[in-house]
Amino acid sequence: MQMDRRSVLRVGAIGGLTSLVASCSPVPAPAAPSVAATPMQQSLHLPSYMPFSGPPPDQPGNGQGVQPVYIHYPKNPVKSVSAPPGKGSQISALTNTVNAPPAPMDQNPAWQAVNKQLGSTLNINVVAASDYPAKLATVMAGNDLPDLLYIYQGGPSPVPNLLQFLQSRCVDLTPYISGDAVKDYPNLANFPTYNWQGTGTTYGSSIWGIPIPRSVLASSMYVHQELLDTVGGALPKSSDEFKRLLVGLTRPQENQWGIGSSSTQAFFVSSMFLQIFGGPNNWRQDSSGKLIKDYETEEFKAAVGYVRDLVQAGVFHPNSASAGVLGADGDFTAGRYAFYYSTWLALSTVFWPQAARLGPSVRIRGVDPFGADGKGKPIFFLGIGNFGNTYVPKASPDRVKELLGVLNYVAAPFGAQEQMLMSYGLPEVDYTISPDGDPLPMAANSYVYNPVPFRYLTQYPGVQYNTTNPADYAALVHPTELAMAAAGIQDPTLSVYSPSFANLNASLKQAVNDGVSDIVQGRRPFSDLDGIVGTWRSNGGETIRQEYQSALAARG
Repeated sequence: MQMDRRSVLRVGAIGGLTSLVASCSPVPAPAAPSVAATPMQQSLHLPSYMPFSGPPPDQPGNGQGVQPVYIHYPKNPVKSVSAPPGKGSQISALTNTVNAPPAPMDQNPAWQAVNKQLGSTLNINVVAASDYPAKLATVMAGNDLPDLLYIYQGGPSPVPNLLQFLQSRCVDLTPYISGDAVKDYPNLANFPTYNWQGTGTTYGSSIWGIPIPRSVLASSMYVHQELLDTVGGALPKSSDEFKRLLVGLTRPQENQWGIGSSSTQAFFVSSMFLQIFGGPNNWRQDSSGKLIKDYETEEFKAAVGYVRDLVQAGVFHPNSASAGVLGADGDFTAGRYAFYYSTWLALSTVFWPQAARLGPSVRIRGVDPFGADGKGKPIFFLGIGNFGNTYVPKASPDRVKELLGVLNYVAAPFGAQEQMLMSYGLPEVDYTISPDGDPLPMAANSYVYNPVPFRYLTQYPGVQYNTTNPADYAALVHPTELAMAAAGIQDPTLSVYSPSFANLNASLKQAVNDGVSDIVQGRRPFSDLDGIVGTWRSNGGETIRQEYQSALAARG
């Protein structure tokens, strides 16, 4: 397993950090989830949805993934857990962090306060994200599993044989939380339905994991509006308009290019550009039920050809094939290129607060989806709806209920007292409250900057909240989310399991990305594309297709 770009939540200044705690989490969506039903729902009774009736947002969310917007942190946070869920026991957990390790429990008053409210001692083994795959593999192979085990299955290198591991060594949570049973855990019932449909949460007719909720609005194209203003200011509405803008914004003599990428993204062919040309979100299922991989479509060929033309036109930053993700992010924030593609969460946690530090003239925003021909409805690739899951290794029913109660506490909604404690620490120790009600760190070493990573066991459904120019931020993100959700399409293989995908995807995907990168840079002819896709099929892609199709047929 390898943590991908979606795992790198960087912490900036106060606004970036505060929004990291909030928007890498999720909140009460007031409307009932209305993501289209899938075959999986026909054979599995997913947990009922019971939204948290907490502080009303300034802009409402919806069941398509649009997140509620809060301009300021809700005043008078409410209590969401009426009694300690623990039974005085020791509870072990394994998870990762993208920050430095938090202060140890015996030196961490906020962690101690959480344990007191839990009524048990939650001992979290916190491992750096870069070291987590190796640690996880060792733990899964051993005989001493923790009570709570975090696994991220949505990256380029899924955990091999995960389903077999779950079936042999973990608890099937279906009897405890399917349907109305989840109402025993109200904060888990607050998860919109799409969070339960994410990768690794359900397989077949069973619910295996407690998700770490994320909006399905996962990634976005971004632009420096102040640079776009120099060429007219209008957002692109077609591929022709987009190319003209990129050419107009490319000024090497000023150290500025139209667009940039990173070495891991292969010039965004399979993501941003495939969306523009109307391709499938990973797979497409035709009327006969056959799955068609994105690589196999005419839309993919069109995207490859278009990006090759852009590279030849010189609009990509020279480091686009070699820069790491953090370097590419930094170049974009600094304005070395106007357009970029990244996680939607990165706006709140990285680009927005960093742009504010650069000065009021720097204005970074999301770009509404558009189609190549500028006509009809554009498409937007929805994400998997979680950032991994926490699994419960085999235990007695009473112990399982206790552990679910602990996770219910950890999932306390935005605007709840428990969430305030886990995210910000203790008042007048770690933070003060501004006149507008926002929690502000008291010191550079505040718990707020380096919290215990409860959020990598589970957390609340996502909200948009940022203390950096909050009203401007709210006005910017909500219309973009509405546009993304309206254009959203989902991967039909979500929540079905392919052993060959788990075992082979990393190498298969890398081979395709390398080949496509060579083509768009002119190192290989365009005619090689069919062979690259054919090799993907013969080396495992066809087997993955058949396994997914069999799983879809079995579940529906």
